[in-house]
Amino acid sequence: MAEKIVKANGIDICTEVFGDPNDLPILLVMGAAGSMLHWEVGFIEKLVAGARFVIRYDHRDTGKSTGIDFDKQPYTFGDMAADVLGALGIESAHAVGTSMGGMIVQLLALDHASRVRTITALMTTPDPEALLAGIRGESAPGALPGPKQELLDVIATAEEFDQHNVQAMVDSHLRQLRVGYDSAHRVPEAKMRAIFEANVARADDFSKLNNHGLAGAVTPAWKDRLGEVDVPTLVFHGDDDPLVQLPHGRALVDAIPGAQLVIQEGVAHAIPEEEWDDLATAILKHTAA
Repeated sequence: MAEKIVKANGIDICTEVFGDPNDLPILLVMGAAGSMLHWEVGFIEKLVAGARFVIRYDHRDTGKSTGIDFDKQPYTFGDMAADVLGALGIESAHAVGTSMGGMIVQLLALDHASRVRTITALMTTPDPEALLAGIRGESAPGALPGPKQELLDVIATAEEFDQHNVQAMVDSHLRQLRVGYDSAHRVPEAKMRAIFEANVARADDFSKLNNHGLAGAVTPAWKDRLGEVDVPTLVFHGDDDPLVQLPHGRALVDAIPGAQLVIQEGVAHAIPEEEWDDLATAILKHTAA
């Protein structure tokens, strides 16, 4: 399907749709630093085959969507949730978000409940401060753990090169991806390198994707509001996730009334192709109305 630029929340958002518009709609919300290309077409096709109309889009600061000067125009995950409403293009949809995208769909359910039918949150948290503190080299506040040291070591290397060095950025993302896959799943390096390089080619300034971490740092905490969520919620979490460890998924389910947790054995911080069938089947069941 052809990409389309839409005006949303005062900026340009690049969107792409798959399937029959008369089918039940699903909006896919990617994680930090990821464009819509990380929602792979092979996975989307499984949802389309289940009679779903699928929408994916580039976050601000990724792909063909607007790049932001964060110093002049700081934004929060709440602003990114408002971007989603413009990207949606329809009255309401089932929202599926991974990692940072899982945080954004929580905010959709809290602040824009009439626009979401259900939410599905993958490998995410109700409290990103524990993750951000760990990345800053600080102890994680509260009960939730920060990232594992093996991943922090890889993230730290990303600070050692020019953020406009495209090849170094791509290589850094691949190093993080290798840690994000567990030993049971093969890292599809050639495919993922092609996605990262396509992200570079599509973006005016690839380095702006780092703004997502800045946005997380200035986003007001929402964990104490999650008891207000009143849409069906499904949470997936790998038991080997080095970035957002499993207690985060458990805490999210405990906070949202009626939420259901699916623990993915042997899965880290990734959506391996070997998991697509089970994931798509569960999402189709969750979004059946």
